[in-house]
Amino acid sequence: MTDSIETVDNSTAEKPSKAKTKKPAVANLYTDLIEVQKAIPTIAKTSKAVYGNYANFDDIIKIVRPLLNEHNFVLIQKTQTQQGEQFTSIGIVTELIHVSGEKITSDPFIVPLQAEKGKSLAQTAGSILTYAKRYSLCALLGIATGDDTDGNYNNLNTFNNAPVNINPKLAETARQCAMQGYEQYKAFCNSLDQASREMLINSGLHNELKAMFTH
Repeated sequence: MTDSIETVDNSTAEKPSKAKTKKPAVANLYTDLIEVQKAIPTIAKTSKAVYGNYANFDDIIKIVRPLLNEHNFVLIQKTQTQQGEQFTSIGIVTELIHVSGEKITSDPFIVPLQAEKGKSLAQTAGSILTYAKRYSLCALLGIATGDDTDGNYNNLNTFNNAPVNINPKLAETARQCAMQGYEQYKAFCNSLDQASREMLINSGLHNELKAMFTH
């Protein structure tokens, strides 16, 4: 008895479609991100500030980075600088890069850099960047750590607690003007039409910004 060997011409045989068998990369990204968020525990608020306790950046990163790495993410936080006419702004952009090649990028978290009493400009910049890293990362991952200022950068939370029922552009302009001082903020308020002024006041943002000038 002779064995029969059948040969197959692979050039004509129908090959399975990769599109039908390969899972979309972005689906892998969000699947892994869900697992990261499910695994993040409640982070203790061990640091103290004027406005209450908060979880500092070191505590957060020690918990979050291993979970991101375990679920196929690399965390990158890039410093950004913007040069304005009157001042320089610095901040952070956070990226979660997935092993699939897909990534999620935060909006820039930018704060004007101005001298603080009793601090060098470098110390102030360091405080801003530490706060921005924590705020940007927590916002991207949906981590709630409380309203705070890292205990170092006074009144910064005033500029990042987004009020409700206010035009985002109006709120951002108000914050930027307040950062430049009382006279600049006063001039800004006087330039508003009645509807915008009422929106600013009724949102509660006006009182928050005004309070910084009474300290």
